[in-house]
Amino acid sequence: MVERGEVKVDTPVAKLLPDTVKVPNRNGREISLLDLSMQRSGLPRLPDNFKPADPANPYADYTPQSFMSFSHGIR
Repeated sequence: MVERGEVKVDTPVAKLLPDTVKVPNRNGREISLLDLSMQRSGLPRLPDNFKPADPANPYADYTPQSFMSFSHGIR
């Protein structure tokens, strides 16, 4: 998407998600796509509600609703 000019690497993640998803600030600024891609966002490595039914395809049953639920608990 960056290469196609649809977003910039400094685009805040919160601008790409529904308003109902709470994205915390880190060090006084919004978390950007670059932060996510460089793994320096400060977000947890895995969601605390991540319990895959199939280890061979761990994200198969992790729904957008699961992520939304997790995101509300991030501080």
